[in-house]
Amino acid sequence: MFEKFERTYTPTAGQREEVEDARLTGSAVNADELIRIMGGTVYDFGLYRFCTPQLANRIAGWIGEDFPNYARKILPFAFDWLGRVWGTTLGDIPQHCKIYMVEPGVDVFEVPSTFSDFHDGELSNYKEDDLLASLFNEWRESTTNSELRYNECVGYKVPPILGGDLSVENLELTDFAVNWSLMSQISKRATELPPGTTIGQIRIDDE
Repeated sequence: MFEKFERTYTPTAGQREEVEDARLTGSAVNADELIRIMGGTVYDFGLYRFCTPQLANRIAGWIGEDFPNYARKILPFAFDWLGRVWGTTLGDIPQHCKIYMVEPGVDVFEVPSTFSDFHDGELSNYKEDDLLASLFNEWRESTTNSELRYNECVGYKVPPILGGDLSVENLELTDFAVNWSLMSQISKRATELPPGTTIGQIRIDDE
């Protein structure tokens, strides 16, 4: 389940619980077990990080609030440098559990993979497509931040919903939770406007 993943990605921070390697080699490991074993581990200087159990529960609440159709249906297990969350359907059979990528303020996207083969398959074979690794490295080279702290991500200065693009010039360091809240509020305000409305400035309330 993790042999190829750990050849493709390098742990750069966090502590993995001392467990037998066999616990992560079988396809029967479920998301709860993965979080318990890998929670808090950071790969490639913040490119990809595993949720702690506490953070997973917190994010699940955010998903339920922003995307009611997925409330209590997705268990988050990881998040990436752009603040996007990776999760799986709740269930006891990893081979049948779907994978979702949740982009705050945007939507929930189904990934063509199952939980049991996601890390050694999809994420190892399509590192660039899934995580935009080259853009992350380009952003790192353009700043003094060589790596992200566990609670940090890189957000948009101008979100796509307001016309911003996905470029190094439009990215900035931010707090992961703050970024989720900000993107959520902007999306809600924008959807309340009549179709065709030109969006200028949106005031964000402090929470």
